[in-house]
Formats: sequence, structure tokens, C-alpha cells
Amino acid sequence: MSKEELMVSLVVPTNGVIEWVFPVLDSIYQDEPEHSRFEVIVTDNGDNEEFQRQMESYCARYDNLIYRKTQAKQFLNQVEAFKLASGRLIKFVNHRMKLLPGTVEELIRFAASHEETKPGIYFMNGAIAGKNGEEKFDSFDAYVAGMRRFSSWSAGTTMWKEDFDRLDPDMTYNATFPHTDYVFSEKNKAEYIIDHRVLFEEIPVDDTKKGKYDLFHASAWSTRD
Repeated sequence: MSKEELMVSLVVPTNGVIEWVFPVLDSIYQDEPEHSRFEVIVTDNGDNEEFQRQMESYCARYDNLIYRKTQAKQFLNQVEAFKLASGRLIKFVNHRMKLLPGTVEELIRFAASHEETKPGIYFMNGAIAGKNGEEKFDSFDAYVAGMRRFSSWSAGTTMWKEDFDRLDPDMTYNATFPHTDYVFSEKNKAEYIIDHRVLFEEIPVDDTKKGKYDLFHASAWSTRD
């Protein structure tokens, strides 16, 4: 795969839930998008040996799919996935949110059309009622205000690789919300975009399959003033 052609990295950190991850992967490849234009990275900090076996088999089918085991704790798994990305635009994909048909191509087009200016980007996926298309901001404060309470919601996280590579490799990330460290590292952009299009759909959730973390701590942190 030519690095010059690689526009988008779809990063899927997971703790190894078979009934979530493989439908997500199937949704990524459903339209048979051009493999040279994107890559998929799955980082796994779980202990499900059957998941690992199935992932290795799945990887054999696609030359742009990377699978790595990691010892990163809980949400820091996201950071490991971002570190492996080579695409010009890195898009976080929640391991229980399937891509709607055409989404990969839309993300590639989005990356190509904004590559020159590299605005701050957040994909809201229709979470705010009454909002559509691209909403543009010329200040970081207005951008974060436009996110409302969703600034701590990992599913919208998107970052240019060039910006990610400028981060201190030794920085200490928020263990529960590492994605907010990405958002708040981009305070000096000339432009910011919240994309309100619905591009993903959530798989029905069995909460027992989620990673083990303090829900009260996570909820309290995300709603603090």
C-alpha cells in the first residue's frame, strides 16, 4: 500500500467482543472500497483467545487490516491505536458502531477536501437534534461550545496524523478520556468543523461486555463544569 495514497485510518480499539467487532469490520468492507485509500487498525487489550483467532483469520482476507494485541489499560487502548495509524486523517471507530453504507468513501472524500487546511474535526453522527451537514467555527471556544456535552464522547474523535505526530510522545493521557486530550490539544486552528451527518449506527449493547471501568467516575468527569 502506498503511503501517499493512504487517506484515512479507521482505528478500532477493543477488549475483544466478537459480536460487536466483526459486524463493525463487515460494515467497513461492505462496499468494497479501494483498499489503497484507507486502513483499519484493531488494537485488542482483552483476553479472549477465540476473538484473537478470528481476528487473525479475518486479517488474512484484507491487506489493509492491522491487528495488534496490547497491554494498555482500558481507554488508553485508543492511544495505542492512534500510534499505529498511517493515514492522513485518523478516525476513531467505536467497536460497537457499524458504518452505514458509503461511509468509508465519505470519510475519504472529507479527508481529501480538507487536507490542505486541516481543520479541527468532530463527527457528531446526528447526536444534536436539528443540526445537519458541516458546521464551521473560527475559534476553539465556539467549537467546543458547539459540541455541547459531547466533547467527552469518544465516538466523534478525529485527528489529522500530522497533528497527532506533533504531540509529546511521552505525554500522560487522561486514562478515562484520552480522546479529550486530542480535542484540547488543537486550540490554535484557523478553522474547526463539526460534521453532523449520521454515518454510524450502534449495535444493541449488552453492558456486561463493556470494559470494566468506574461508570460513576466517567459520568461525573464528563459532566463537570
